[in-house]
Amino acid sequence: MLVLLTFSVTAVAQVDWRSVVTSCEKEPSDAAIAACVRANAAKQREEERRASEANQPKALGFRVSVRDTSTSVADFTGVELGEKGASISVQREKGEDASMVKAAVFGRWGAYFGGRVQPFIGASWLRDGTDAGKSDIRDLTVGSVGPLWESSGPGHELFSLLSTLQLTHREDLHGKGDGHLLRTHFDLVWVPLASGSLLGGFSVVPHVAALWHKRTGGGAEDGNWSSGYAGVAVSKPFGIGQQRFKASLLARKLYDIDVPGKNTKRRDKYVDVSLDYYFFNPEDKGAALQPSLFITREVGTDFLSGVEKTNKTTAGFRLKFN
Repeated sequence: MLVLLTFSVTAVAQVDWRSVVTSCEKEPSDAAIAACVRANAAKQREEERRASEANQPKALGFRVSVRDTSTSVADFTGVELGEKGASISVQREKGEDASMVKAAVFGRWGAYFGGRVQPFIGASWLRDGTDAGKSDIRDLTVGSVGPLWESSGPGHELFSLLSTLQLTHREDLHGKGDGHLLRTHFDLVWVPLASGSLLGGFSVVPHVAALWHKRTGGGAEDGNWSSGYAGVAVSKPFGIGQQRFKASLLARKLYDIDVPGKNTKRRDKYVDVSLDYYFFNPEDKGAALQPSLFITREVGTDFLSGVEKTNKTTAGFRLKFN
C-alpha cells in the first residue's frame, strides 16, 4: 500500500543563551558584548529555522513503485507503499504443489495540504495455481493516504491516525468476486510502539477499517456487502552476522454488517506469518531494487485480496522497486 508521510514536529526556534553569552565575554566593552550577543542570537535563530524547514515533509513528484498487493498502501514511517515486494513463489496446499504470483504497480504524487493527502493509482495481479482453489484476480485502484490526526508534542512520542481511502475495480477470472470495493482504513500509530523502541525492536501497529463491496460476478452473492475489520501488524528485523532478516505477522478479523439476500454474515479471520531474508541493506532507504527470499504461512480468508479460505505455506522470491 502507499504513503509518503513523514512524522515531524514544528518547533519555535530556541536560542541557547548560555553559549551565546559565553562566546561574547571576551569583547572589550558592554556595548560590544551586547552587539555580539544580538548577532549570535540572530545567527542561531536562522540556523534553527533552516534546520526546521529541512525537516519538514517535502512533496515528491510522480513516482512508480512495485509491491505485492494493492491492499497494503500505508506504512507508518512514511517511506513505503507497503512493506513487501512483488513475489513469485511455490506452495504446497492439501498435498498439491503450485505456483503463485503477487504483483502490484503503483504511481503516486507528492503529498499535499501539509503532507496530509497523497493521491495514488495502482494495478495488481494475484494468480494462484492451486488446484483446490485457483485464483486469478486483477485490481485497478485509486485513492489517497495521509495522517487524519496527529498528537502534539515531541516526535518520538507522537500518536497518529493514518488514513487510507481506496476505491478498487476488481475482476475475478475464477470466482465471483467481480465488482467494486471502497475501503477506509486507519492505522493507529504510536511511535514508541510502532518504531520498536518500546518492545525491544518489535514494531506493533493495530488498525481498523470499514469495507464496502459491490459484487457483480453473478450468483447469489451479487449485491452490496458492508463490513468492518480490525487487526494488527507486528514485525521484528534482526541479523545473524552479516545476514539480515525480518519476521512479520499480520492478523485480521472481518465482521459483516449487512449482506445481500439470504447470504450468511461472515466472521472470517486471516493470519499471515512470514520470514524474509534480505539481499540488501534495509536501512538504505535509497536502494531502488530490494530483493529478498521469503517463506510464508497463511491461514484463513484473505478478504481484502479476494482469496477464499486457505491453509498453505509458500516460499519464493520478492522484488521491491522504489
